[in-house]
Amino acid sequence: MIVYPDTNCDSWISEEEADTYFEGRLNSDEWDESIKEVALITAFRDLNLIVKLDIDLFSDETPLSVLKAAQCEQALYLLKQDVDFKGVDSLSLSPSFFVKLGKREPRICFNATKILSDYIVMKTIARTR
Repeated sequence: MIVYPDTNCDSWISEEEADTYFEGRLNSDEWDESIKEVALITAFRDLNLIVKLDIDLFSDETPLSVLKAAQCEQALYLLKQDVDFKGVDSLSLSPSFFVKLGKREPRICFNATKILSDYIVMKTIARTR
């Protein structure tokens, strides 16, 4: 795992820093697994691919701590949830009989989104008449 600020990094936080983060977090039993590094790298990729962030890491240290916390929350979420499940979520047995089997979990966890909420850039459209 290559940790920021090294070039071509695939994580904002080291495994040791993540261990420290989870020592003070309730309900983080899944973190005590052998795939911590993979969870951190996957969380990093998820947050980079799905969320557009407006952060300049060279001007302020605060955003880096925010990114580390969000990455930890996303990694724990990935360990707890099967977000890659591609199974059936509903079934139509006839035109009048429809069965909903359950809902899929979102790819990005609520906690990570909430932590990053001040830095998420939304796409907007300017419309003039």
